[in-house]
Amino acid sequence: NRKHYTYFHSKSTIKGMDPYYDYEEALAAASEQQKPLLVDFTGWNCVNCREMEARVWSNPKIRDMINNEFVLVELYVDDKVLTLPENEHYVSAATGKKINTVSKRNADLQIAKFNSNSQPLYALLDGEGELLVPTSGAIFDIDKYAAFLQSGIDAYRAKQ
Repeated sequence: NRKHYTYFHSKSTIKGMDPYYDYEEALAAASEQQKPLLVDFTGWNCVNCREMEARVWSNPKIRDMINNEFVLVELYVDDKVLTLPENEHYVSAATGKKINTVSKRNADLQIAKFNSNSQPLYALLDGEGELLVPTSGAIFDIDKYAAFLQSGIDAYRAKQ
């Protein structure tokens, strides 16, 4: 049973995909499956995220690339409901804020690791959590987004 799956997947707008919702769990899966990790920093209230899902991720070519070539993790940064167990609360080294929810932890990861707090942010990582290519925001052109994904696949294979 994937962490937070039931909670997020039931509400998620993405159809025909089977993402993880926890970064560490997804990173371990990517390493085990020997696939690059596609990290999608997203939010319930993110208009461009919904637009990417509706216009780009729904395209069969893109959906197949993501489903077949990557492990996908969806990291929501604006959920108010899902709290972390008390023993996982911490103060962010990056922002000094108290981190006590799953979404605050996701947002903290995005800020600390990728120096960004806008969504969507797409990061293509290897099994060690290292960036394969520079991160990307929304790309509404299907061919250009496919090229971004392919650049990550190529960089991943070059490292193997």
